[in-house]
Amino acid sequence: MDDNTRVILHEAMEQQTVSVAKAGIICSLNARTAILAAANPVNSKYDPKLSVVENIKLPPTLLSRFDLIYLVLDKQNEQSDRRLANHIVSLYSNLADDVKPVQTAGLD
Repeated sequence: MDDNTRVILHEAMEQQTVSVAKAGIICSLNARTAILAAANPVNSKYDPKLSVVENIKLPPTLLSRFDLIYLVLDKQNEQSDRRLANHIVSLYSNLADDVKPVQTAGLD
């Protein structure tokens, strides 16, 4: 997240306003809304040894503005992942009856 985005989010969440500057006119607009955000962990894998802040690289000052924080973790299981992938492919395949299971033997 770049610094400009972080500043805008801080203002909206803390002061419930958004400042807009266009054509030499500066105004402050009310921003009464709910914010729902999602973040992927650094390096695309959650490290349980690190804190939430370290895993998603959001500054604590911004993270503390959220009322609720939920972690949705995917436990790696090759068999379950393969079964889910085959099911999803079969849903969107024009030839759902001809879909063959994904084989990974020897592809390492």
